Amino acid sequence: MKKFIYVIALFTSVMQAQVGIGTTTPSGALDVNSSLPLPSTHKAGLLPPIVALTATNSFTTTTVGSDIINPNGGGNPLAGTIVYNTNTSAAGANQVTPGYYYYNGTAWERFTSGTNSNWSLYGNAGTTPGTNYIGTSDSQALVVKTDNTERMRVEADGDVAIGTPTASNKLSVRHDQDGYGVMSVDNATAGGFSGIYFQQNTAYRGHIGHVNTGGTSTFGGKGLYQLASGDRPMIFSVGPAGSELFSERMRIDQIGNVGISTTNPTAKLTIGAGTATINTAPLKFTAGTNLTAVENGAVEYDGTNYFATSGGTRYTIAKILTGSATIDFGNRASENSNPLTQTITVIGAQPGDPVILGLPNAVMNSNSERHAHYMAWVSAVDTVTIKFSNPTSADIDPDSGTFKVSVVRY
Repeated sequence: MKKFIYVIALFTSVMQAQVGIGTTTPSGALDVNSSLPLPSTHKAGLLPPIVALTATNSFTTTTVGSDIINPNGGGNPLAGTIVYNTNTSAAGANQVTPGYYYYNGTAWERFTSGTNSNWSLYGNAGTTPGTNYIGTSDSQALVVKTDNTERMRVEADGDVAIGTPTASNKLSVRHDQDGYGVMSVDNATAGGFSGIYFQQNTAYRGHIGHVNTGGTSTFGGKGLYQLASGDRPMIFSVGPAGSELFSERMRIDQIGNVGISTTNPTAKLTIGAGTATINTAPLKFTAGTNLTAVENGAVEYDGTNYFATSGGTRYTIAKILTGSATIDFGNRASENSNPLTQTITVIGAQPGDPVILGLPNAVMNSNSERHAHYMAWVSAVDTVTIKFSNPTSADIDPDSGTFKVSVVRY
């Protein structure tokens, strides 16, 4: 008789699409009463299928030939299938550990709880550095994405790449938008430092950025700093395109002397020697417009002349062309009105340019020679003519010697 009553009750529940276990009045599609039959006063729980999963992406269990399937026709389990896993599989992206899992239609997902070892979206407490971490436990990179696009990755060797999938250094940063900096360094404290500091074995070696000028700091201002210990200078090096081989191009030594293309600056600015190769001159000025108001110490170039200002006056720096030749004028009779002439080639000389004549000692040996007349002028392009005349009452035959001329261009 009791069996008949249970069948009727169960049948009634099925007809109403509700199932009650331990109750004849189920309040839902499935209502399980935890109370055990009298005279017991204990409660009972719901026990789902207990399995030993091998991985989150597998339906097999540790028992060979025993898989988790859809009982209605076999195949993959339906999404929403719940099991309790007892196995701890090998570490990796698909590792399973003991606990409740449900199938999401693609893989097994573990139910989260307050004691779950998974990281929470709301923060984590009770972690142990070194034991608890975000990352991979194999030789794969850690990738960070937003909007399903990779933004950063930490490679297996620890190199970090931001804006690029490949890191070529400990930190590789790439930005592909015009008008924006790659990296911004900001200190919100008014008296704070804002920069990138460099150390070697914990010893300070320099920094790039702004250093507070107040307080007890021995540094101040903006720019790039290098700690010069002893005779250690700040060195700037560059290399050719596509090469990691760098050569020193400039240095600032510990007393502030600057050397360009030299490793031994002996003045506030020392420039290394140039070569005969094009574009290797030590110093060039670009033609420009002279200052409206003169400034002492200024050096200017207008494309034609160089200028230097001193004492409030702008002076034109003379361009000197030089030439020389060994000349023997020969004898010239006394009071001879027909002078003798010789020429010296001076490339770049133009008629009308001022000429400075340098006489050799050989033509000044006697009193009469000392009274001889010598004149020089630019008689034609690239040509300086020297004239010798004798206004004295004695013949003059000056010895051969080297005559030098300087032509001033401006």
